Amino acid sequence: MSPELMESLGQIESVFERRVFGSDFDQTIYPEGLSAGAGFNRRKPLQSMGIPPPTGSKATVNIVEQLSSIEMARLVENGMEGNYLKRLSDGIPRDVLAATLGGAKSNFTKYYSRHLSKVQTDEINDLTLIWKELTLFFGGDADMRDEWLKSSTPALSGAQPEELLSTIVGRQVIRKTLDAMRHGEFA
Repeated sequence: MSPELMESLGQIESVFERRVFGSDFDQTIYPEGLSAGAGFNRRKPLQSMGIPPPTGSKATVNIVEQLSSIEMARLVENGMEGNYLKRLSDGIPRDVLAATLGGAKSNFTKYYSRHLSKVQTDEINDLTLIWKELTLFFGGDADMRDEWLKSSTPALSGAQPEELLSTIVGRQVIRKTLDAMRHGEFA
């Protein structure tokens, strides 16, 4: 990130940070019953990458946790800085991010110097939501989540769940599959 943009993350980037990496701010908060040993925060904290926490870190974290759907829609409307995709690619595979944005992995870096549109930001928003759902579903075990994403799944007609992450419809299918698995319908 450029020094000007490293000063702080925007509020939407803070939301994505929490979803994908857990809390990398001043305090470490994990979903109830989970810990760093359960796979959360296995990526480098922002501070170790030379990126300071959001302004008013604890206050920002609390605000992020309590955003309404309307507030989130307003944040998405404003888009996000493309350079934050560098950080997201530490947690979500670059090819998944590129496909979600409608581009090729080989051209992914072109987004770094752009401000993403509201449509692109909305796609990233939904992708980070499903990423968090998957991580929680697998008890915070990132390795188990990643293995499932790369495995052919009978419930998905043999498709790999990772193939479905790049579209809204595909993510809906994954959500329905996770719900069915929660209820013991299939694995």
